[in-house]
Amino acid sequence: MKRNILFVITILLSLGLSAQTVVNLDASTNGTTETGCAYWFYDDGGVGSNYGTNYDYSITFASTGPPNSHIRMSFAAFDIDNSDTLFIYDGPSTASPLIGAYNNNNPLTIPNTIVQASIYNATGELTIRFKSSASGVSTGWNASISCIPQCQEVIAAVDTLEMVPLPDDSNYVDICFGDIVTFAALGAGPGVFPQNDLVYHQDSTTTLFIWDFGDGTIDTGRVIDHLYTIPTGYDVYLTVEDTMGCLNTQVLNLRVRISSNPIVDIKPLPDICVGDTIDILAGENATSTIVVDPVSSQQIATEVYDSTTFIPDGPSCLPNCYGTPVTFSTFPPGSSIQSATDIASICINMEHTFAGDLSFRIICPNMQSVMLDSYDNSGGSDLGIANSSDGSPVCSPAANPPGTGWTYCWSETYPQQGTMNVLDAGTSPIPATDTVNHTNYITPENPLSGLVGCPLNGTWSIEICDEWGIDNGYVFWWALTLLNQQQAGMWTYSVDIDSVTWAGPYIYGITDSTAIIVPDTAGSFQYTATVWDEYGCSYDTTFTVEVLDNPQPDLGTDTTLCEGGIVTLDAGSIGTTYAWSTGATSQTIPVDISGNYYVAVTNSNGNVSCYGYDTIAVTFVPWASVDLGPDLCLPTGPATLDAQNPGYHYEWSTGDTSQTLDVSTSGTYSVTVSYGNYNMCGDDDEINVQIIPSAIVNLGPDFDMCRHEYAVLDVTQINSSLYSYLWSTGSTYPFITLDGLTIGPHTYSVQVVGCDTVSDEITVTVIACDLTVPNIITPNGDGRNDTWAVTNLEYYPNSILQIYNRWGKLIYENSNYLNDWDGEDFADGTYYYILKVNYGDEEYEDMHGTITIIRQ
Repeated sequence: MKRNILFVITILLSLGLSAQTVVNLDASTNGTTETGCAYWFYDDGGVGSNYGTNYDYSITFASTGPPNSHIRMSFAAFDIDNSDTLFIYDGPSTASPLIGAYNNNNPLTIPNTIVQASIYNATGELTIRFKSSASGVSTGWNASISCIPQCQEVIAAVDTLEMVPLPDDSNYVDICFGDIVTFAALGAGPGVFPQNDLVYHQDSTTTLFIWDFGDGTIDTGRVIDHLYTIPTGYDVYLTVEDTMGCLNTQVLNLRVRISSNPIVDIKPLPDICVGDTIDILAGENATSTIVVDPVSSQQIATEVYDSTTFIPDGPSCLPNCYGTPVTFSTFPPGSSIQSATDIASICINMEHTFAGDLSFRIICPNMQSVMLDSYDNSGGSDLGIANSSDGSPVCSPAANPPGTGWTYCWSETYPQQGTMNVLDAGTSPIPATDTVNHTNYITPENPLSGLVGCPLNGTWSIEICDEWGIDNGYVFWWALTLLNQQQAGMWTYSVDIDSVTWAGPYIYGITDSTAIIVPDTAGSFQYTATVWDEYGCSYDTTFTVEVLDNPQPDLGTDTTLCEGGIVTLDAGSIGTTYAWSTGATSQTIPVDISGNYYVAVTNSNGNVSCYGYDTIAVTFVPWASVDLGPDLCLPTGPATLDAQNPGYHYEWSTGDTSQTLDVSTSGTYSVTVSYGNYNMCGDDDEINVQIIPSAIVNLGPDFDMCRHEYAVLDVTQINSSLYSYLWSTGSTYPFITLDGLTIGPHTYSVQVVGCDTVSDEITVTVIACDLTVPNIITPNGDGRNDTWAVTNLEYYPNSILQIYNRWGKLIYENSNYLNDWDGEDFADGTYYYILKVNYGDEEYEDMHGTITIIRQ
């Protein structure tokens, strides 16, 4: 069954034009009136030639009568040089009102391809005059002539208040795939019915709004929601038919451009290490991380005849020619073949033995045709996997089951393997056409330019004739693919990428299409790239980046140990391989020698290796050895104590931290010596230091002393306890007392020992020192016995003298009598004395007697 995608008006036109008469404006038709409703109207050059020069021809077209009383012209092609003019008059002659003067400066091309007799034209006739100059020529025109009722003007227009989205200034409607378009036609007012109520009333309730959405769907209604299921470009046409059956005279062509997902490839991203970066690029280059291919579309029409047709043995089964009609309706009204390149390919899927028995002809809607392959009565190569046996009856498809069809395509566009008449004498079956890679096409026997001028819309057919008996075959389908490169524009579009946005951790956009990932932690991170196109459509894709942690070995701070020790360096259980500066490959190594040690740790998942490094200085130092020496005793300071071990750390008991310590006071001093500030590899010692000044020993000069007296020899020193004493008497006290000595000389010596020894000696002579007490004084001033003088009393200091008169009255007292009492003013006579002799230490001995004072 063939696919017919036509709305009712197109069907009527196709049926009405199936027997159209061709009229050329030339000398034979000049000045004539053609009465009828079905003409193909050309310039004098006809279908394939240019018009001539210096022409001035006219012709009138008239209807056969009511109800379709008015003439309508629809131009499929128009090319008139600017020096030439086509005049169209609204009536039966060139004296009628001029509708317009047309050439390539004012062409009858889309959207203005239709001219019709106006409602003011009572005759309904149109008169055409063509005047060419002496120089410029062009291909002319191709128009169909039909009859319509007396029509008020109808304009197809968009209702801008209801259509969503609105077309732009170039009538493009740009949407995202999956969006619904609300198509809305203007239904009232002069914008759609500028001549309303001149003859009849027009309004939207009695008007048919016919939408051809370009995807094979036709619907009616002023406002229609439509969803496109394939993302490509579509030509949308609105036909407005009023209550009288009158149609819009201008073509309203909207072009829907649909965006779709441009993301075609995502390159796998490498695993990385923490701190590494990945540059992400979204672009059209195949090396981009995210490869995008901007959506594009080309206006192309393919129709398929898909009814299996039996091609029996030629003359044995009449008729021997078979038509396979297919109808196009996807092109703008009036579009026609402008050049052979408008035909992309003519493909047929069939099987048949002896291809030389067949002929193929393509026939277009206005009955122009081109022979694709003529019958050559030779050539035994098959088409497809043919069923080579002829069943009986030979004309019965039931008795002749089909083989397997192969596809064969004629084209002047794609690479070709030759004409069918050449190929049918070669390889059998004839190699099929590869329509994917576009190879092995067949060269048409006659040029496809013979189809120039054919209307694009309408019924096309391949006529297949079997001119020889015996062989048969089947046609399973055939397809005609057309490109309208001029009138339909073979228009293409490309939806450019506007920008790319990024979402995910540690990702930062750089430009509108680049980003950088800079993770600072390990993990599996998912990212979303959203591609925005110029239509505002967004498409996203996700990708994952695996981030490995960089191992971070920590050998610790630089280490100092004492000689003889061992330290184990541990890089940690953080990697898959280890490499030490010693050549070791284990996680830990023992170290007993000073040096700088280095480890490199690798963390790998098989795709990426991440590295970490650390170094440590290990120092082994000698143990300290401290000897402050024996205890010291010095008469003078300071004493310098040396802890030795230069470069070590010193802690003296005094708080000092130098290697040497000067001490000036006695005491016990200690020092701890260790390496650095680590209090390690240490030793200590202590020493007692005595600083004892040399003793000051001075027993004085030799002296005499009374036998009743005592004397103390004292060499006591300051801080006496620091010294030892040794007297010649054997005493070890700092002093000795001389008492009760015999009369005569006595020698004493002493040694005072501190940190040195100082000695001295003295001779003490003991005398009797007896007292002689006088009993008379003669204080007459003669210098003799003037005072009461007791012999040797000076050896008894602080002796007390008391003198009493005869009545017992104390008249004189002295607590330290010095032999100086001269009787004073007392009268001569006898007095009594008491002499308290001081033997020292408040030991007194009383002596008493009388004193007589005699002055004469």
